[in-house]
Amino acid sequence: MSKIIGILPCAGTSSRLFNLPKFMLPMKDDNCSLITNWIKKLEEKCYKIIIGASPENSLFIEHIIKTQLQQLQEKIVIKIVGNTKTMNETIIKCLNEENYDLAIMCMPDTYCSNISEELIKNLLKNNDTCVGAYLWNIRNTQIGKIGQCKCDFNRNVITDIIDKDINCNYKYGWGSIVFKPDFEKYIQNDELHTGYSMKKYIDSNKNVIFEIMNGMYFDCGTIQGYSEYINYMTQSKPLHIKGTIIVVAVYINNDEQNYNHLVNCLTQLRKVYKNNIIVAIDNGSLNNKWKKIANEQNIYILENNSAIHRYEMGAYKLALESFRADKYIFIQGTMYINEKLDLSTLNINEANAVSFSTLNGLNWGNTGLELINDLLKAINMNKWNYEPIVLWNSFCCNNSFIIDMLNSGLFDLPSNTKNHSCAFERILGCYFIKKMNNIKVLNVNSFKKIYLNQETPIMY
Repeated sequence: MSKIIGILPCAGTSSRLFNLPKFMLPMKDDNCSLITNWIKKLEEKCYKIIIGASPENSLFIEHIIKTQLQQLQEKIVIKIVGNTKTMNETIIKCLNEENYDLAIMCMPDTYCSNISEELIKNLLKNNDTCVGAYLWNIRNTQIGKIGQCKCDFNRNVITDIIDKDINCNYKYGWGSIVFKPDFEKYIQNDELHTGYSMKKYIDSNKNVIFEIMNGMYFDCGTIQGYSEYINYMTQSKPLHIKGTIIVVAVYINNDEQNYNHLVNCLTQLRKVYKNNIIVAIDNGSLNNKWKKIANEQNIYILENNSAIHRYEMGAYKLALESFRADKYIFIQGTMYINEKLDLSTLNINEANAVSFSTLNGLNWGNTGLELINDLLKAINMNKWNYEPIVLWNSFCCNNSFIIDMLNSGLFDLPSNTKNHSCAFERILGCYFIKKMNNIKVLNVNSFKKIYLNQETPIMY
């Protein structure tokens, strides 16, 4: 078995948090501290956990071990490293005279839901590199505050790391690293942290491998960062995710075939979009077994309990209350995605969107026409003039388009019946024409719409 050690550098002065030991901050949902959370994660993977501490911080760490980690105290070693000036200096002193095959270095004043063993296994069997990094999708609030990474997904290596640059547009940030003893020579005392060590390693034409983790990563070393973590999923201000987020509107009857279709679609979606945030909104499905599969696929699940905002548009509205992104994919749960969608047309500052499919010339009864026009009137738009229909209320857009939609009041319109859902297909068509003068569509080979057995709405 490989000898794996854990490293937790805890010798900082915490000047950004009024000299309070940041690793002692409490978790939001568990009765423990941030460092306790990391020790529990490392305990599953390491035979020894080394905590590098200043004389002052060691007292706090001893208290935490005594009160929260008594059953693990034989595995934990506190090394007094003095008042080191950099994290790298702390790490070097932690590694002094240690015999190991692999070290996992985590920052004890941060939070993530998990670090997997996949990166560890890949690094152990890879003879061409001695370091790997866990990466996360970063949020707008993290730009310029953490080390951001540029990735080559074909080779699964990091090609560049930029630290704390507000103008950096890389979408992933590193939060923890795994390394072999050979990497020690790149960890220099006078450099702030191992992000600079990895950068030096990359610049010497060597590879840093990576794994992108699902979920969120929070740096709790500042009041703002800790506040964002504490208020995550409870705050009124949504988190902005760099890159593309997928929102899936889900409703299935208590029917095995419907269940199988949904599960296949969600599984395929995660296979295609391995590293993206996916949010599934349940509109009151009668069969909830799919949620177990969604959880296993690291898909967020939100329950739509609104009486007014249901179906696809109600689901999208709920997701937007918690998340924003640079680009969006809004789909029904039974949309089978064959390959990554080409969203290059959305890479502009102006509002832009693309539909999955459109339809022209569909006849309407008076009831349906009245409903459409009443809804359009409520947001100060002209009557429906047989504009193309945005089928299934499924589309992709950039954030400028979403901001415009929210400001227009479109998401505030009721969508509480199947008739409303069908009306929105026409309303979206009107809105697309109003904003862009046309409706662009995706490559038809990139997806497949799976139809479930549903009652036909009255208006057709």
